[in-house]
Amino acid sequence: MGLFRATGNTVKNLFNIRSWFSYDQLKEQTQGVGCLASSIWRTATTKDMRKQETFEEVQARLKLNEKDLQRLARQLFWRAVFFMVFGFFAFIYALYLMFSTGLLSGLAMIILSFVIFAVGVFAHFNLYRLKQRKLKCSFKVYFRSLFSG
Repeated sequence: MGLFRATGNTVKNLFNIRSWFSYDQLKEQTQGVGCLASSIWRTATTKDMRKQETFEEVQARLKLNEKDLQRLARQLFWRAVFFMVFGFFAFIYALYLMFSTGLLSGLAMIILSFVIFAVGVFAHFNLYRLKQRKLKCSFKVYFRSLFSG
């Protein structure tokens, strides 16, 4: 009897695919991500249902004067310049890494430089919205105004 029990447990462990992939843990993590995504979706829809405020109403609610807005615009400009320059040097360094050390490290650095560029573009986008005094502005309008002159 002991031989059959030992053989049965060995075969059971050999073909237990659920434990190979740690199915239970994977299921719990997926449910956690689903919960997080649903909470983000709920937050986004409730924010969109709020009353649309104008720029002047937001300025009055936050108690911002023209001097504060100019200071914020200057900060956003220099933040955009910093991240664009830093992203450019990160891209140059990525090319150096790609050709000197290895392809994988260069690709990782290129991805990082694109993230840095994205932060710079987002800062410039916020500067554009501040200068145009628009709260709701799409990237399509922003890019069109960049390249139209």
